[in-house]
Amino acid sequence: MIGVGSVLVWYSIQRKRPPAPPTGTNRDVNLDIGEIVHVEAWNADGTATVRYRGAQWTVVPPAGRTPSIGEHRVVEVIGSRLVVDKV
Repeated sequence: MIGVGSVLVWYSIQRKRPPAPPTGTNRDVNLDIGEIVHVEAWNADGTATVRYRGAQWTVVPPAGRTPSIGEHRVVEVIGSRLVVDKV
C-alpha cells in the first residue's frame, strides 16, 4: 500500500510541473542555445555558413523571418543546423 501511495503522490507532483522545453531549444541540454554567431552573407537558398566552435556550421533563420547579416543568437539546434535570430 505504501508503494502505491508513493507512486500516486509522485505522479500528481509530476503533473503539476510545467513540461520541459524540447531538447533543441533547451539551454540545459544544449549549451549552444543563446550563443552569438556572426553571419557575413546569406545564400540564395536561405542558409548561411558560419565559423563557430572551430568548425563550419550551416545556419538558417527561424520560419517566416527574413535573413539579414550581422550578429545572431542561436535559438535552436536541428541536427547540424543552427537556427539563429537577429540580435
